[in-house]
Amino acid sequence: MQVSKDCMTCFFLDTKVRKDKNTAAWANRGRSGLKIAFLVGSIWVHHASLDHFKTTDNTADGGTRNSTQWALSMACAVIFVGRVCLQMFVFWDRVTSWTEVLAEAGFIIPVSFLSLGFTQPHGTRIALYLWFLLFLAGTGLNVGSEVQRHLFKRRSCNKGKLFVTGLFSVCRHPNYAGEILSFVGFAGVSGVWWNQWIPLAMGTGMIKWSVPELQFYLRQRYGEQWEKYAARVTWDVFPGC
Repeated sequence: MQVSKDCMTCFFLDTKVRKDKNTAAWANRGRSGLKIAFLVGSIWVHHASLDHFKTTDNTADGGTRNSTQWALSMACAVIFVGRVCLQMFVFWDRVTSWTEVLAEAGFIIPVSFLSLGFTQPHGTRIALYLWFLLFLAGTGLNVGSEVQRHLFKRRSCNKGKLFVTGLFSVCRHPNYAGEILSFVGFAGVSGVWWNQWIPLAMGTGMIKWSVPELQFYLRQRYGEQWEKYAARVTWDVFPGC
């Protein structure tokens, strides 16, 4: 997908936002605070959804609510919000846009968490734990790749250099791959197959809009460094994507 100077928008960010580093401005602090408030509110939405659409065990305990599934689903929501807050304050060197505040944190994430509150019991607890482990693995891939890049950029000798090692030597956007996998696991924890619409929609948005816009930005910023890297690492998010 070709991205021109006249069409630089993506899922929630655009090239102009990526270049804006005025993170100390009061306006940006207000947007960041509002985004955090919406994210925390999403945890409440998920909690209320889980309590409303209660799941039961088909076991000899009389069909009580599956407390393990409830706890793991809540853990997914809390870990996700904590991860985003960590990235906002430690890893992301840019302003917070109104689009990600209102569209992402104010609408899409709460709606997703509401949907993920629809749960059905798993056939075995092992299946439940495996889905949760996939969520943790995706989160680890997302955060791990960001940590690697952050530590690289903290060194003054790497100023102006593109990070191309670590997880970024496997694919160009391992953080996106981790984000998608984490929501595949989160949806799996719910035990409802149609909740996979969330990572499907997210992955489509990232691959169709976010990746082309981000690579447009990286090509502008790093020039020949990016071209050499892109020629060597051909996978954007997953093999074949």
